[in-house]
Amino acid sequence: MAPLTNSSGPSGCDLWSILERGRPMLQVKARFKEFLGLWWPGLLVTTAFCTPVVLLPMAGTMMAADGQITNVGNGVPGAALTTAPQAQTPPAGGLAAPVELRDLAVRQEAGGLAIEFLLSGPVTPRLSRLDSPARVVVDLPKTVAVTRQRRIAMESGGAKVVRVGVDRRHVPPITRVVVDLAQPLAYEIVSGSDNNWILRLHPVAANHPGSTQLADQRPEAAHPASAEGQPVPTVPGPAAASGAGVVAGPTGGNNNPILQPQAVPANRSGSIQAADQHNEPPPPAIEAPVLPSVSAAPPEVQPAPTVLKPATSKVTGLVEDRTGAVIPEADVTLTDQANGRALNTVADETGHFAFRQVAPGKYHLRVETQGFEAVELPLEVGAHPTPAQRVRLQPANVSEEITVSARATADPLSSDQNASAVTLTEDGLLRGLPTNRAEPLAIASLFVDPAANDAQGTKIIVDGVEDNGLDVPVSSIKAIAVDRNPYSAEFGRPGKGRIEVTTRSGSTHRFHKRFEFTARDASMDARNYFATVNPPRSREWLEGEVDGPLPLFANKATFVLSGDYLRDNNNNFVNAVTPLGRESDTVPTHRRTAHLLEKTTVRLNSLNTLSLGYTFSLDRYGNQGVGGFDLPERGWSSNKRTHELRIQETATPTSAFLNQVLLDFRYRPKQSTSGTDAPAILVNGAFNTGGAQIWQSTLEREAEFQDLASYIHGKHSFRFGGLVKSRFIGDTDRSNFGGTFTFSDNKHFLNHSPLQYTVNQGDPRATFAQHEIAYFLQDEIRLRPQINLLLGLRHEFQSNLGYHKNLAPRIALSAATPSGRTVLRAGVGVFYQRQPVSLEEQYLHLNGAERQIVLKNPGFPSPGNLSSSPPSVLQIEPQIRAPYNIQASLSVEQKLATQTSLTAEYTMLRGSRLYRLRDINAPLSATGPRPNPNFVTINQFETAGSSHSHSFALGVRTKLRRLQLLARYTFSHSIDDTSGLSFLPADSYDLRGERGSSEFDQRHRLNVAGVLKLPHGFNFGLIGSWHSGIPYNITTGFDDNGDTIVNDRPSLGNPNAPFNSFGVDGSFVGGKSGALYDGLKYVSGGTLFPLSDPNSVRWLILPEPGNVGRNVGHGPGGANMDLRFTKKFMLRRAKSKSETTREVEFRLDVFDFLNQTNFQNFVGTLTSPHFGKPIKAYSSRELQPSLRVSF
Repeated sequence: MAPLTNSSGPSGCDLWSILERGRPMLQVKARFKEFLGLWWPGLLVTTAFCTPVVLLPMAGTMMAADGQITNVGNGVPGAALTTAPQAQTPPAGGLAAPVELRDLAVRQEAGGLAIEFLLSGPVTPRLSRLDSPARVVVDLPKTVAVTRQRRIAMESGGAKVVRVGVDRRHVPPITRVVVDLAQPLAYEIVSGSDNNWILRLHPVAANHPGSTQLADQRPEAAHPASAEGQPVPTVPGPAAASGAGVVAGPTGGNNNPILQPQAVPANRSGSIQAADQHNEPPPPAIEAPVLPSVSAAPPEVQPAPTVLKPATSKVTGLVEDRTGAVIPEADVTLTDQANGRALNTVADETGHFAFRQVAPGKYHLRVETQGFEAVELPLEVGAHPTPAQRVRLQPANVSEEITVSARATADPLSSDQNASAVTLTEDGLLRGLPTNRAEPLAIASLFVDPAANDAQGTKIIVDGVEDNGLDVPVSSIKAIAVDRNPYSAEFGRPGKGRIEVTTRSGSTHRFHKRFEFTARDASMDARNYFATVNPPRSREWLEGEVDGPLPLFANKATFVLSGDYLRDNNNNFVNAVTPLGRESDTVPTHRRTAHLLEKTTVRLNSLNTLSLGYTFSLDRYGNQGVGGFDLPERGWSSNKRTHELRIQETATPTSAFLNQVLLDFRYRPKQSTSGTDAPAILVNGAFNTGGAQIWQSTLEREAEFQDLASYIHGKHSFRFGGLVKSRFIGDTDRSNFGGTFTFSDNKHFLNHSPLQYTVNQGDPRATFAQHEIAYFLQDEIRLRPQINLLLGLRHEFQSNLGYHKNLAPRIALSAATPSGRTVLRAGVGVFYQRQPVSLEEQYLHLNGAERQIVLKNPGFPSPGNLSSSPPSVLQIEPQIRAPYNIQASLSVEQKLATQTSLTAEYTMLRGSRLYRLRDINAPLSATGPRPNPNFVTINQFETAGSSHSHSFALGVRTKLRRLQLLARYTFSHSIDDTSGLSFLPADSYDLRGERGSSEFDQRHRLNVAGVLKLPHGFNFGLIGSWHSGIPYNITTGFDDNGDTIVNDRPSLGNPNAPFNSFGVDGSFVGGKSGALYDGLKYVSGGTLFPLSDPNSVRWLILPEPGNVGRNVGHGPGGANMDLRFTKKFMLRRAKSKSETTREVEFRLDVFDFLNQTNFQNFVGTLTSPHFGKPIKAYSSRELQPSLRVSF
């Protein structure tokens, strides 16, 4: 094939001349955009103009405006790479389908290393090399890589990293394989079986001259072929001695590999000139561009090696890992030693960074990024140009391995790279955002969809183990993620219903010590809305962490020891109305928490790693449950401890197989006790007094075994495994053994006329076991270079559920445009809920051995004869089955800039067989008898509820040099007919009235989180949250239908009447049922008398369920803004790998910066003086200073 050049001279169509000059990819891209324009209009115009000159000789080859070889990535050793490349699809009627690079086989051979290219058809390889850093580059024209990313552990072999990329600028595409060498090696390429090629690398012989004259350097032939099947060895030598040659390939066809020089001078016309100045015609396809060490040289001359020569007072450099692969998006700081002034920047996608207009002086250059040890270097900037800095970072856990990757960076088509995911890392948003240390998951919770939660709330997954809370120290958290890989079969809940937490590991190079102290008191806080004065308050937080290598294990073992302690003395505010008038009181509360984590990681050998961990947590609460309607005597305390032991082993027996085995043991005792044993007194919508009637002691022992594996084969990436979890519960519950009186309102309380009295009796002890089993199989398939398919199936069941056919299929599809800037995702999956332990506990406590007595219209303060009343019991539906959700979503991800993307996503979530309670012995009418006279209530746990949720979300995220921003707006509507496990309907025989807005339904939500790096070492963080109000239920305050549940709803009368009007409790007044009344009422002789015209009534209280639906009340919206200001001071910089930098960081967090009052707990009881009003408010503005020391 003749070289594609335009002899007419430079023009908009002289594209091959640009390539022949050996420019790096980024400069080719920039020059190409100069000719063709930035977007498609320029492309169309230029294509039309160049058709007679370029299009026909190129035979359909065309360059994409934003294409580039993506093989200069960060190849992080130890990373679990799971993505595959993208390649541009040939146009219809154009060239034939490209050959596929199906896999790379890396193996040790006698005296060296062999890398075999497994190809689907004949290909002519083209080789080039680079001496500094030492690399061998193999280009495979007309080839697309479909190999999966993975890692191969190697003890040695001379090679460090093998990276694979696809050049999408051309059709057909070109695949490039880059082998980074630990030292100069001789290399040769030979044909293998079928169409395969084998690249062999071996040490240079001691007597080797250092360079050889290759076949194409002989003047008698441009591309002579050697004997078939015989390799042509080459060795690294001086760049000027490098040449090009041809070696034999597989039988048939022109499959001779072309050996390219690393650096060859180019003449002004763009043709390549060999070392002996003999002009050679350019080979077919494209010239292998020189991989620059730091930056590109001028277009006319390409020296060897490439040297960066920046202007005066300009500091530039390149960030690499230990293999020489570039690291994009690393944080770079240049600090003046004289005045401490710091300049900050972020390395671009090629690993390059630059500081412009740097004054002469002595500086410290610091480079850091996630997963690598930070590096600090002394640097002096003078009048002369400063040499480019090559900064190499060592991984946090060093291991000798070869990383075989199909892409330099994470594949945007992969199922775990969805742009809708929210990830908070310690070197980004997690550390830079204002955080209430007592609530470390508060930020992540903003992006959780409540509709995706199960009966136990949001699932918390810590290092792969699922729980309902977080029991690790805050300082040990490395990353928090929400909605990552939403349809993964590995997890039981959708992505928006789980929060994944990853803890840190110790460093292999040096010891790190970090300590943080936070203190605040009432003098820095604004007064709560319901507080008459600003009461005393204090909070102290102390945390520390030590990590590093274990000296006795020769850099093969690390440890991390982390702990924190919180002492919080706070206040709750009473806002009640008693018969004596309004009650406003401040009640002190206290909280004490402590967490400890120790984790040791030992590298047993090159293929096996063992991790041992222990976690302890303590949570103590005092005087809880007070505030709002609850008077001070209602307080209760709790104490919970958790001991956890974890053993995990990770094995990589082959390059394509990884297996993780985990054993987890937990011991969790907890107690809750009331401050007083006095009977509880509940006056609906007014006040609650007496004891809290809480007394429970529980011991939970849990063991979990997991075995998870990953296997990669061609286009398939398999993930499979399972878990077995056993829980052993011992519970003693004496709650409500002192009894509870319920009154309709204050007037009934004054008249000693309770609505009902309930008390629990019997044996309070219960023991049981619950076993869970789950297993899954998942296959992620790269159907085409721009289409990815995930198929998954999960099966899970429990020992206390009779139905075990809970199969949960999952499917997700992602597709990208040829440019890769737009990704379309679609998915659907089934997610089963597990039966919570609390359901079994409640059933065993009220199944007959322990029972509840309910008396209607009892005496007060003595309720009367309890033995004459039939009991009330609790049971589980005989054919109960596990609830499940079906989620489907469709999203579009658009890359607006290099580090900026926009996401639009629609999600539908449908819940079926949801948990609820129902009284199957409820009376058929308000005055009628119960079907079974031997019992009062027979409440039954059922899975008969349902829900529907629709949401549309717009999200944007960006990571600029100084700004990292995440924003998401969500419009949603959620409807259901149950509010959870213990929800009872107003009418147990007619459930239609229960269907309404969910308790968590918020139509509009906007969340913004961002961190801004300011000059002089200052940082600024912000969290903003704006949302519409949530609904609340409106009830009458009476048991109108006689089922002992005070949750009956009224009927709507005259909607134009005053909002605070209401009716009676269903008494027969004037011989007419359901007479309407308004305003205040009083009782005389057992008769309720009205005070105004019934025509003015808005709400009607009837002796039957009203026509008002569930959750028709609606509270106002809310807004909140939290800020963080940070200033960092360097005390001493590290001078060697074994030392650490000493620094001090001052922080000031401002919670509720706008001092916006956000209300909660709106009263929906019609007879309450607070009807339609809130009785609680979130905390007002608070200031939290803290000090962090690292050394």
